[in-house]
Amino acid sequence: MVLRQSLMLTQHRVRQGFTRFGHWVERVMGLVLVALGIRLAIASRS
Repeated sequence: MVLRQSLMLTQHRVRQGFTRFGHWVERVMGLVLVALGIRLAIASRS
């Protein structure tokens, strides 16, 4: 499975798309991590 993913990411079209939309992926993941951190902080207060 890892081999298939690594081969897919080496293809020019996939790599170009990831480069173009990579900043959006990072923003979304940042929001997810912030939301999880807030949820954890609220849960630890109770």
